[in-house]
Amino acid sequence: MHLKQRDGVDFHFNDVFDPSVSQEQVFNEVCLDIVYSALDGYNGTILAYGQTGSGKTYTITGGEHYADRGIIPRVLSTIFEEFEKRPNMRYSCYISYLEIYNENVYDLLDRSHTDRPIEEWTKVLLMDDDEGDMHFRNLGVFEAVSEEEALNLLFLGNMNRVTSDTPMNQVAVDIAVNTEVDTEKRLETVEKLNAELETTNLELQQRAVQLEKDIKDQALHFAKQEQQWGQRLTLAQEETQAALAASKSARDRSDQKIDWMQCEEIVERLLLTGDLPREELDKPSSEGEFEEARLLYEAVAEEIKELGMATALR
Repeated sequence: MHLKQRDGVDFHFNDVFDPSVSQEQVFNEVCLDIVYSALDGYNGTILAYGQTGSGKTYTITGGEHYADRGIIPRVLSTIFEEFEKRPNMRYSCYISYLEIYNENVYDLLDRSHTDRPIEEWTKVLLMDDDEGDMHFRNLGVFEAVSEEEALNLLFLGNMNRVTSDTPMNQVAVDIAVNTEVDTEKRLETVEKLNAELETTNLELQQRAVQLEKDIKDQALHFAKQEQQWGQRLTLAQEETQAALAASKSARDRSDQKIDWMQCEEIVERLLLTGDLPREELDKPSSEGEFEEARLLYEAVAEEIKELGMATALR
């Protein structure tokens, strides 16, 4: 099969911002129309996607200065400003804030999580109803009646994100952060409209999570290997003692035929572990070669003992 070679790949974007662009420009050009559509009853999603350190969290939540505030604070400000501009409509705003870490979902607005490690947090469960719609169980949804209340909820979620960090997960804690704003719009003579505006910070690279998993797997591997070597050492010691006893008995009764089956069973067990090359284990044909085999078994037992001690030291 011949695959057609291509000189390159073209990617098309609506807009590309240079490093000097301001947070306000990004919000006005990327997000503002989506916010207005949510106020008119249309769902919308704002997604930040990229590598670790590429600026997703800064873009979504912002920096230390007011001028550097990110997309979420600006969304909240715009929503409540528009509420004031539309007095003939009644609005209500509900906010939830969740994090996905290590394939588990956690509620960042649960106040019981404060000052507790993330491993002790209550997990949010995804459940389907009879109509096939997905719902979150253990996820809080809070009404905000002002921009200040909405920002306080955002700050609470951000604080829980910080306190949940550990040296192992602090690089990957931003794998997925979802801030959801539900807006209900009601006209006096028009049916009720529901809209959902979702902003998501999605991590492209899960290197730290994978590193944590690899370290745990390696520790379990060493523990299991240590146990296996201990079992092999015990078995080799018992079988070597049996071989020595058989050798002594054979020397005492030179007229009695040596039972090679017992020796072969010992060797086959060791072969199954990959500890001996098969070419060194041809059946002996004399009492002198039997003595060589006995010495070989002792050497193998000593090697297993040393390997077991080395594994334990790790």
